[in-house]
Amino acid sequence: MSEKMFSEEQLEQLRSFPEISSDELIRYFTPTAADVAFVDPGRGRGPVDRLGMLVQLCTLPWLGFVPDEVAAAPAAAVARLAERLGVGPAALKLYGQRAQTRSDHLAEIATYLGWKSAPAGSTAMKELEQFLLDRAMEHDAPTLLFNLAREYLMAAKVIRPGALVLAKMVGTARRAASDLTSQLVGHLLTEEVRADLERMLAVDATLAMTRLEWLTHPAKDASAAAVKTAIDKLAWLRGIDAHRIDVSVKPPTAAWSASPPTRPRPWPRARLSCTPPWPSWRARWPARRPMRSARCAWMTTISWWCRRCRPRTCPPRPGSPFAPIASLLVELDARTHFLDCFTHAGGRKLITSMETKRNILAVLIALATNLGLSRMSEACGVSYDVLAWTLEWYIREETLRESNTVIVNHHYQLPLSKVFGGATMSSSDGQRFPLRGKSLTGRHMLIHGGQVLSTYTHVSDQWSTYGTKVIVPTAREAHYVLDDFLGNATDLPIDEHATDSHGATCCGWPGR
Repeated sequence: MSEKMFSEEQLEQLRSFPEISSDELIRYFTPTAADVAFVDPGRGRGPVDRLGMLVQLCTLPWLGFVPDEVAAAPAAAVARLAERLGVGPAALKLYGQRAQTRSDHLAEIATYLGWKSAPAGSTAMKELEQFLLDRAMEHDAPTLLFNLAREYLMAAKVIRPGALVLAKMVGTARRAASDLTSQLVGHLLTEEVRADLERMLAVDATLAMTRLEWLTHPAKDASAAAVKTAIDKLAWLRGIDAHRIDVSVKPPTAAWSASPPTRPRPWPRARLSCTPPWPSWRARWPARRPMRSARCAWMTTISWWCRRCRPRTCPPRPGSPFAPIASLLVELDARTHFLDCFTHAGGRKLITSMETKRNILAVLIALATNLGLSRMSEACGVSYDVLAWTLEWYIREETLRESNTVIVNHHYQLPLSKVFGGATMSSSDGQRFPLRGKSLTGRHMLIHGGQVLSTYTHVSDQWSTYGTKVIVPTAREAHYVLDDFLGNATDLPIDEHATDSHGATCCGWPGR
C-alpha cells in the first residue's frame, strides 16, 4: 500500500544527501569547540576518522539520520568542516571503508548529542506508531504522514529508520485508521442511510447533476437566490435525517477518505460541470469600460506626480539594528508564550514542539505578508504539505484572537506604552483591500477599481490592535463598532471610543 508511494528514484533520494542551502550550511555545519574536541586526535583518531565523524555529527541534526555513503556529503559542507579541522577535504573519500567503523562512530555521536536509535519493537517505535495512527485519523495523505513522522522523530531526537521501513509504517497506520474509522461509524450505516447515499450519487433530472455535486457546490455570491439554495440544501439534508447522525467520534476536520466497502457495482462518477468559472475576456470587456476609465485617470495622475517628484536621499539615522521578522516573533514568544495559544483542533492537548512552533510562525508570516504557503515553503524549506496541515489544525479564529489578546496584554504592561496613552480610549475604522477570486464578503466598487473587502479594526491609544473583523465593504460600519469594544477579552480599561461618520449611529450611541 503506502510502501509503494515512492518510486525507487525517490527512495534513493530519501536515503542520500539532499542539496544544502546556505542557511543550512551555516546552521548545521558550524561545529562548536566542544564538537571539535569530541573528534580530537588525542583519542587515537587520524584525519580521515576525524573528518568523517564530524560530518556525521553535523549531518544527524540536519537530516535526522546519516546516509550510508558519508563520502557523498555536500562538497561545501565537507570543505567547511575540513577547513575547521585543518585537513584536506579529499580525506573523506577514505572514510568508512569498514561499515562497522561508521556504525560505531554513529553510536558514539548519538550518545554525545543525546539521540537514540529506534529498533523494531522498542518504545520509540511504538510511540511513533501511535503518533502516525493519531495523524492518520486526521489526514490520509501518505506523503504528509511521512513528513510528519520525520519531524516527530527529529523533535524526539530519534534516529530515523530506513525510508522503506517508515513508508511501511505509514501504510500500516493508514490501514489501522481506516479500520478504526469503520468501527467508529460503522453502526451509522444502516440500510436507510446506505440507500440515501446511493441516491446522492445518481444524477437528478431536475438539477442536471448529482445531489452530491449540488450539495458541495458553494454559493457564488450573497444573493437571495444563493440563500434560498442553501435553505433547500439544508432542508434536503434534514429530510434524510443527516442532522441526527453523530459523527463526533471523528476529529472535527478529519479527512473522510476511508476506502468504501465492497459494493455490488462501481460507484457512478459525479457529472462535472463544463461551465467555465470565468467568462471570456471579450464578454467582460464592455462591463469593464468604467473601470478602465477610472484606472486611466489614476495612472495619468500618478505619471504627473512622477514627472515632478525627485527621489530624496536621506542620510542613515542611528537607531535599532535591522532584525528579521521571524527573529522578532521568536523573541516575542519567549516573553509572552503566545504560540501556546495555537492548540490542536483535535481536542487533545499536545505538547507544542519547536518544529511545530516554527511551522506556525511560517504560516503566520505567509498569511500576514500575502506570500502564500507555496512561496513560503520555498523560502523556509518546510514542505507545503506540512504548512497546509499546520494551517488546517492550528490556525483558527479562536486561536488567533487568544494569541492577539496575550500580545496586547503584554504590550499594555510595558512601561513605554504608558507614554502613548493610558489605554482608556480607542478608535475604530475600516480599511479596504483588493480581492481576487470570489468571496461572500467581497464587493465590486468602482472607486477602488475592482473587488474589495473591508477589515474593521479597533486600536487603543497605545497603538495596540485589540480587535479585527472582516466585513462587507458596502455595509455600514456602525453595526460592528460595539463588537470588539464591548466583547474583547483584553486587560485594556477602555471607557471611551471614537469613530468617524461611517461608524456613528443613534442606535449604537443612544446616550449621545
